[in-house]
Amino acid sequence: MSSHALHHPSEERAAAPKGPASSHAHSGSPDGGNIVESLNAFLHAWTVKQQRAVSESPPPPASSCDDYLDQFPPPLSAQLPRSFRPCEMVPAVYLGSWSDVGTDVVALIHRLQEATSDRAAENALPMRAAAPQQMALLIRACPLPGVMGPQLELHVARARKSGTRRAPAAPSAFEQRLAKMAPPVRQPASTTGETLGSVHDVEVMHISLTDLYRRVCAALGSDSSSASPSSRSTLAQWLCPDAPAIASPPAAPSSATCRGSIPAQFSREEWKTCVGAVQEVLLGDSSACMGSIPATWRDVHLYWRLVLPILDSPTVPIQQYFALTTLVMHAALSLKAHSNYTKWLSGEVGAVGNADTTPVNGEDAHSACVATKSERADSVAAAAQPCVVVHCQAGKSRSVSFVAAFLLQEWMMWYRVTQSQPTAGKSASPSTGTELPDNAHETPAGCAASSTTAAPSTSQAKNICVSTTARRLVDTVIAHLRRRRLCVDVNLGFDAQLHAIASAFIGDL
Repeated sequence: MSSHALHHPSEERAAAPKGPASSHAHSGSPDGGNIVESLNAFLHAWTVKQQRAVSESPPPPASSCDDYLDQFPPPLSAQLPRSFRPCEMVPAVYLGSWSDVGTDVVALIHRLQEATSDRAAENALPMRAAAPQQMALLIRACPLPGVMGPQLELHVARARKSGTRRAPAAPSAFEQRLAKMAPPVRQPASTTGETLGSVHDVEVMHISLTDLYRRVCAALGSDSSSASPSSRSTLAQWLCPDAPAIASPPAAPSSATCRGSIPAQFSREEWKTCVGAVQEVLLGDSSACMGSIPATWRDVHLYWRLVLPILDSPTVPIQQYFALTTLVMHAALSLKAHSNYTKWLSGEVGAVGNADTTPVNGEDAHSACVATKSERADSVAAAAQPCVVVHCQAGKSRSVSFVAAFLLQEWMMWYRVTQSQPTAGKSASPSTGTELPDNAHETPAGCAASSTTAAPSTSQAKNICVSTTARRLVDTVIAHLRRRRLCVDVNLGFDAQLHAIASAFIGDL
């Protein structure tokens, strides 16, 4: 048996980094070991923070990560079996292949609900605290017939009816003779599965990533074409999905030259504005488009699908999609805080579109439909947690790259926020949240020590340090994903682009 199969949450807890970690030295050069330790602590807190609430042992001290991670769904109290597909990478974020997702989206939604519900783990862990998960966003990181560019689609799906299909009528004698005379016609095989689910899965509306970006800029009050150095314009430029990525980044990349790096002027308040703008699209636009749902459909499921039609080739640039994809994933995972989330999840916004105007037993069918949906939603929708499923063809490279970029950029944003918090005489450790003495930021050994040398060798040594630390950051995230999905194998081009955004982030510290 593989050593990965014996992985247990207690092992993760034991392997978590211990002790304080300073952000960087007085010299201004980052300490690579402490930065990597900070990322490890962030991923550890994201994975097991809810298990501390149901554990019988005394909980460890609260981490500074908890305040940031509270906006996301909590981890499951009992891990899903390793055979469950798609694989859970971090709480409520799943990664898989096209075959793991399947052509029946409603079946996938039901599988996630059953696997994460209290009833599924009642025997294994009676103290389970996590609520069932409902898929709010499906990310497809592979080409789709008819879709030329990245776009965000609103879908309405219903369960497929079970039963036998009526057999077609037998052909007449004339039709039989005609079939023998005509040459055989071979029907093309469907390889995408889109045709199979078209009757049960309707695309209600779609918006391109460019249009979504414009709406975010409008909410942010910034013009993406502005050349001013304000934080708003910098954040808008970072999110832009149309700017070309740099094929060969310089030796010392920065957020100004790398499309996927968190801006140095990052502001959490402005980021919340961007998240709110995307959530208004996810929840607000759906209520205005329900009239196109077939009137005979009942018990529908709403979900958004982000289509990224990219090829698994090392020469394909994907940096320009990292930031906006992270924003959409962040907005979807934090939907529960929105006031309209429960109605959207239960399908009540579609009640008007689904209702039949013909009276039934003296009552309007619209009222009956709304009442039925409300009763069905009371026990699930009020407590369900949103989740995100990311897939490509094989679930090894393209989808992994976007999930890795999401984890890296979420950690970068938390790190920026932690650094920007004012302190008086003491500083907070990014990894543990503990207070450090004034002399904690002494020049560390390794990377930071190399920057104390003088002359031209200083710049070269710092570039080597930045590249090495970035390599360790990317390897840390990939190793985290590979522990949960053994087939992870990002191609060299995508790996280089992940390394570039990490290098730009470290270079700006």
